Amino acid sequence: RSCFQMAGSAGDETYAKNETVLALHGPKLYKAKISKVKPATSDEEAQYYVHYHKWSKKWDEWITAERIKKFSAENEKLQKNLEARYEKKMKGKANKSKKRQREEVEEEHPSPGMKITLPAELKKRLIDDWEHINRHDRVMQLPVKPSVEEILNFYLSNIIEENKKPSTKDVKQSEISKNIVNALKIYFEHSLGQMLLYRLERPLYEEKVKAADNTAISMYGAIHLLRLFGSSFFCHD
Repeated sequence: RSCFQMAGSAGDETYAKNETVLALHGPKLYKAKISKVKPATSDEEAQYYVHYHKWSKKWDEWITAERIKKFSAENEKLQKNLEARYEKKMKGKANKSKKRQREEVEEEHPSPGMKITLPAELKKRLIDDWEHINRHDRVMQLPVKPSVEEILNFYLSNIIEENKKPSTKDVKQSEISKNIVNALKIYFEHSLGQMLLYRLERPLYEEKVKAADNTAISMYGAIHLLRLFGSSFFCHD
């Protein structure tokens, strides 16, 4: 049984409209607010319409008391324990998969690419991204703003402006930055459909990019760019 189940029978509790609670969604508990209540009847148990804190309203849903905990210090501790357990499990799976893929590639030839180290916070964002799509079927709608193209152009414009200042003037560095950004755009364009999309995202890609003759860099945003930086081409650790 899960930590959530072992903590006690949530079904014995009742909750009120506008009450802040912790609600189970997938394998983790999230802060939520009850906006509607359907009292129990002889045929059905009570149901609660919850809005998850800082989530879009499209994820609001009716749930039963079995998936709800009172908002308390004890249950916040339970929330952290569930999150830690889940992240440990996902990290183990990711490490095994990455090691297996690396061994298969290295048997044929050394890994090409650029070596970078992602901060822990960005690694967590990638784990959450995987969970949102593969566990909760949350597929990001297109186009995304800002797009990959806009992000990279903004980065490049700042580099160029910085290198125009007398104290930091460096024409050569600006040219190098332009080449790097152009290379990233090309690599993203060619990599997206092959290695950066999950199965649930492919129908939208076929519709909005390939069929509509749009560029990937104009339709996708920061999280897919982060997936690129988290790919084996950039990360070898």
